[in-house]
Amino acid sequence: MIKVLYSCFERKLTAQELATYVAVFPTSIRNKILKFQRWQDVQACLYGKLLLLKGLEQFGIAPDLEKLQYTAYSRPYIDKSIDFNISHSGCYVTCVLSDSAKVGIDIEQVNSIPIEDFACYMLPEEWEKITRASNKYYEFYEYWTRKESIIKADGRGLSIPLEEIVVSGNRAVVENATWYLKKIKLVDEYIVHVAADAEEIEPVICKVEL
Repeated sequence: MIKVLYSCFERKLTAQELATYVAVFPTSIRNKILKFQRWQDVQACLYGKLLLLKGLEQFGIAPDLEKLQYTAYSRPYIDKSIDFNISHSGCYVTCVLSDSAKVGIDIEQVNSIPIEDFACYMLPEEWEKITRASNKYYEFYEYWTRKESIIKADGRGLSIPLEEIVVSGNRAVVENATWYLKKIKLVDEYIVHVAADAEEIEPVICKVEL
C-alpha cells in the first residue's frame, strides 16, 4: 500500500505552539527543526516530521523517530518494513509512505522562475516540449517533479544526473532500473508526482490538519 499525507501551514506558530510540537521529537530531530532561520523553513521541516509520525501510526508502526537512521546518501529510513519520503514547497508539505514499494515524492509550487538556468538538466526533446508549451512554467515543473521524485525514491539524490533520467509517460529508466510515476492532484498551482518501483501506484491520499 502507498499513502500520501499532506498538510498546509497558513500562519506562523506561536512560540508555545512550536515548543509543544517539537517536544515530541528526539533531541537530534528537534535541533534539526529549530536550526532554520526562517519560520517557514522551521514549520516545513516540523510538519514533514509530524506527517511521518501520523503515517507510521496509520501503518501500525510505533511512531518512534529515535530509530531514524540515514544512508550514505543522507536518505532517512527506519527499517525495511516501511519506506517513506517527504517533500515541501510553498506552504504545503507532503509525506509518502509504503510497506510494499520504494517510494519518492516531490511537490512544487508553479512559479515564474528563470527556467533557462535549468535547461542543462533536461534532455533536448524535453526542453523543446517545455519551451513550446503554452505554459512553459507548468510544463517545466511537470518534468522537474517527475525527475525529483525518482531520484528521491532511488535514494542517491543528485548524485544521479537529472539529465540522464529518461521519462516516457508514466515510466522512467535510471541506469537500467525502471521507475513508475503517478501524478496526484492536491491543490491548484502545485504539481505533485509520486515515484515507486512498483507498477501499480494508486496512493491513498489523506489531508492532515495539524
